[in-house]
Amino acid sequence: MEKEKEDLLEQVRSLLSHKEDIKAEFHREVLNLGRNIDKKLRIRDIFHPILYITEKKDIRYYDLVLEPIKNILYRAQIYPKETAEVLVNMGKTPKKESFINTHAGAYPTEIVNGELIIYREKPEIDSTAIATTILLEIGLLNKSDIEKNVIPRVKNSLKYLSNREFKVAGLLYQGPGEDWAPRAGREGLVTYSNTIYLIFLEKTMNLFISYGEKSMVDIVRDRMSKLVDAINKHLWYNHYYINRVTSHGVADLTYILDTIYLGLTKTYEKDERLKTHINTLAKTLKTKTGLLRLNTPLNYNDYVAKINPHEDINGGIWIHLNTLYAYTLINNQDLSNGVELLNKLLRYRNYIWIDSKELKKGVKGGTLINDSLILKSMEKVENILKKEKLTEKL
Repeated sequence: MEKEKEDLLEQVRSLLSHKEDIKAEFHREVLNLGRNIDKKLRIRDIFHPILYITEKKDIRYYDLVLEPIKNILYRAQIYPKETAEVLVNMGKTPKKESFINTHAGAYPTEIVNGELIIYREKPEIDSTAIATTILLEIGLLNKSDIEKNVIPRVKNSLKYLSNREFKVAGLLYQGPGEDWAPRAGREGLVTYSNTIYLIFLEKTMNLFISYGEKSMVDIVRDRMSKLVDAINKHLWYNHYYINRVTSHGVADLTYILDTIYLGLTKTYEKDERLKTHINTLAKTLKTKTGLLRLNTPLNYNDYVAKINPHEDINGGIWIHLNTLYAYTLINNQDLSNGVELLNKLLRYRNYIWIDSKELKKGVKGGTLINDSLILKSMEKVENILKKEKLTEKL
């Protein structure tokens, strides 16, 4: 037992020895983001860094990064009075008024030189929930305009997302042409999308409680309750959360790593189902190096759905998802496995994804996302050690 503790402390020492370098790297990357915000802003890429900055209440970045992002998101919500232009998939522009009225309250996937970019036929529900969560987090650092600007936009997003609910199941429904990645196989009642929605609802609930919006608190509480019941009823299977229920009503039983976003919700923190789910993912998605691929390889066993057979983006190793997995392990008191995984990930932290076989081919540019999650995980480790009075042994 004593040897195990010493081995763990050695792993922790190794991990934390990189902390100052990663903090400096994060600082450089955030400032670089700030310099380029008005040229190109992909909403999902700023989700983790902004959550990290706002959780830390690090106002050094407010004027340089957060304020410009807030102003861009104020203008970017698709809403008749405020949206100047909507550019849709492959440059096809529908009748503007009809499109804007139909999708009022949604957010685009990215903003390029002031234009709103939607990758396919419709806005995707994920970017709407993510953008509004970011806006809400940034707004909490500057309370003076929350009532005037943030709350109305949150209500617009809520209205849009509630229109995307599949009323029978109580889950968000992702239709054809409503995802940023056409080859990802996400269509129907998708666990990842509903988890992002739950994160948004949790943070929205806190906002409405803080500002005395009692009627909205009741609405959001009811929606959250139904959503959690529906996730547990329709998306839990035996010992893990499945990928989705397809648009044809068939359960897609694939193990998929992006379901680890459940670990970011308050609802599932320390939840026994989440702990079981974590273990299932590790058993089925782990490669020889100990990193986790995005989804189950083809023909893993008889009852796993046979989708995404190609070992490319869909079957590759997504570094931020592995880092989020490590964070979830640590948050659920599995310090040993979480720290071990983080130590392995340090060398790959500038990648978005890499090939699942060779750990060579892939796409760089994920440093900001990965560093924010690594730092968040490191701080969680330090807090646990402090509580267990082990800090002095480091």
